[in-house]
Amino acid sequence: MAMAAAPYLLNFLSSPNETLQEHAAFALGNLAGDGASCVDLLIANGIAAPITKLLESSRPAVAKTACFAMANLLRGHSPSNCAILARFDVFRHLFRHLSSQVCCLMDHIFVPSHLFSSQNCLQEPEVVSEAFWVLSYFTSTNDRYSQVLLQMGIAPILLAQLTALISHGPLALSLIRTLGNLLCGPDEVLVSFLQQPHFLPTLKSCLFSESK
Repeated sequence: MAMAAAPYLLNFLSSPNETLQEHAAFALGNLAGDGASCVDLLIANGIAAPITKLLESSRPAVAKTACFAMANLLRGHSPSNCAILARFDVFRHLFRHLSSQVCCLMDHIFVPSHLFSSQNCLQEPEVVSEAFWVLSYFTSTNDRYSQVLLQMGIAPILLAQLTALISHGPLALSLIRTLGNLLCGPDEVLVSFLQQPHFLPTLKSCLFSESK
């Protein structure tokens, strides 16, 4: 019965009302969490384009909820769903939120200047955490995505965000999952992280975190 509302909810994703967008994305994310058949139906009805478009929102709640919905679409490590979302430049949209906050977090970790805008420092830990859940599913599916993220500069961004979120306990879990997936990939990924001066200290901080 709930899936009967899906076409209406999908239309609401393109509404000019951001509150309506947020609630529609949350409802669709919950539907996607009900199982593979629901995900397949949402994908077939074209959820990929409008849910990715929501990442352009400057409202943190909208971006966070869009990431939540995306993560549920990818849960289960579906290569085909990852490929569909990747067509809509999802990494670039996610980096917009991740790297825009790095400039407000740690100026002693090098982050390429073209990856962030100092005009958009949201400082929303929950947005970062949800975005990394999306990346965690991509990186668990195909090493090709790990290589793309590496080329985009994921290493310093991930370490900066992880260092900032360790004190937030469970919010850091998606970053640790993504880091683990990346390090299981090609050797150049590991080399790239080892070249980051704060890689090992950050791992040590995770091990000694009060959040178990």
